[in-house]
Amino acid sequence: MVERIAVFAALPWEERAARASVAGVKRVHAAGWDATWAGHAPGREVWLVRTGIGEERAQAAAEAAARAQRFDAFLSAGCAAGLEPSLRAGDVVVADAVYASGGAQRFATDLALRETLADAARRARVRASVGSHACCGALLASVADKRRVAAERGAAVGEMEGAAIARVALRARVAFGAVRAVLDPLDVALQHATGIVDPASGRVRARGMIRLIGKLASAPGVWPELLAMQRMMRAARSSLERVFAALLAEDPRSHARDEARVGEGG
Repeated sequence: MVERIAVFAALPWEERAARASVAGVKRVHAAGWDATWAGHAPGREVWLVRTGIGEERAQAAAEAAARAQRFDAFLSAGCAAGLEPSLRAGDVVVADAVYASGGAQRFATDLALRETLADAARRARVRASVGSHACCGALLASVADKRRVAAERGAAVGEMEGAAIARVALRARVAFGAVRAVLDPLDVALQHATGIVDPASGRVRARGMIRLIGKLASAPGVWPELLAMQRMMRAARSSLERVFAALLAEDPRSHARDEARVGEGG
């Protein structure tokens, strides 16, 4: 049986990191959620759902996907803020659990899916670890914000959508997993790059870029921050692409056959 998974990502470049390993991608209708595509990988039907930023949009996207089809797994993917001092841009953290905003709810990830993602990261030869993800109601733009969330929840990374997707997966009885690549490490502050991305589409706002360009002369820190952001984004995207390439290259049915043979003693 072909496995059907849905990969949820907030931003276009995050979704394209998974799409690079999916063949025959076509736009599909997902109960009214337009930013949805479907394709295939060995042994899998893969849906790619671009959610936009934040828990509310992510929940709406996940609910639409759950209404449209029956899935074997929901996977939250994308970039995140590093909350541990050892994490660098491009490092990957596979979630063992995701905390909702405020920390009141904790959603454990599916063990088999977690192990599959961790194995894919190892085969992709990226720096990877397993840890919890903290879902935050706003971008963690300052070092102080990151340290506060890390202290409150003991999470490895901070992001904004995973808990909503986990919540829908739980209701729909779908296995849930999450994998995030670090964009900005703990000691990096995003003082100027906030507000330039449209939350609904995940695309850069023209007005936001014009505003930033206008600040170049008066705020010397703008240009170095933008260059650093470009480098960090490139590192995060490369790691995600490599993980998905490893994850989707193998047919999950081959593992089932191998396990069956072992169980039969041969």
